This record gives sequence, C-alpha cells and structure tokens, in this order.
Amino acid sequence: MGEPSREEYKIQSFDAETQQLLKTALK
Repeated sequence: MGEPSREEYKIQSFDAETQQLLKTALK
C-alpha cells in the first residue's frame, strides 16, 4: 500500500480534469 496504484493515479488525474470541466461549464 506504499506505492499509489496506476488506477488511483488515473482517478486523481481524471478528478482534476472533471473539476476543471465543471468549473468551465458553470461559468
């Protein structure tokens, strides 16, 4: 559990992109 799994990294990356998209959509 020491190293972050590839899936976790993918989810984090996706989350950040989704947040940006949501911000743009709300504008």
